[in-house]
Amino acid sequence: MLENLRLAWRLFWDREVGLPNKLIPLLAVLYVLSPIDIIPDLIPVLGVTDDVGVFILALDFFIRSAPDGIVRYHRDILEGVITGKSSKKNRE
Repeated sequence: MLENLRLAWRLFWDREVGLPNKLIPLLAVLYVLSPIDIIPDLIPVLGVTDDVGVFILALDFFIRSAPDGIVRYHRDILEGVITGKSSKKNRE
């Protein structure tokens, strides 16, 4: 989970990931902050699970919707396979 969060953060700030893709995590955050929920937050434990579930699914969908080369590039940086910045050519 933490790895996907770090990867999503890097992808969100990457200029080559399109704005429509970047709306996915933004909408997930809005849902979590919204008072309207599938399961009301007043119900202990269950009320939070829909927020967490929507957020996890949205992050997964965001990562899968980003271009494969860019995802691979950022995964490699996070795993220490490569360091620093690379040219666009190496991201494809």
